[in-house]
Amino acid sequence: DFARLTIIYVPNGNCVELKSLKYYITSYRNVGIFQEHATARLAEDLFRLLTPRSLTVRTVYNIRGGFETTCSVTLPS
Repeated sequence: DFARLTIIYVPNGNCVELKSLKYYITSYRNVGIFQEHATARLAEDLFRLLTPRSLTVRTVYNIRGGFETTCSVTLPS
């Protein structure tokens, strides 16, 4: 599936390198995972790595079967 990915975070001293983020995101290409779980896992991994003050990961997946799926995870919750 294809999705539009939005990552918003308030840094706390660390930031993510764009090239590293790109490789991390593309590592999901062949992983069999539900859309909601993928969004949650992205948020949890980035939160653990960056230790930001706040982080929101939002995915909007292409319409499939007549449904548009939007997932959002905000940490800390």
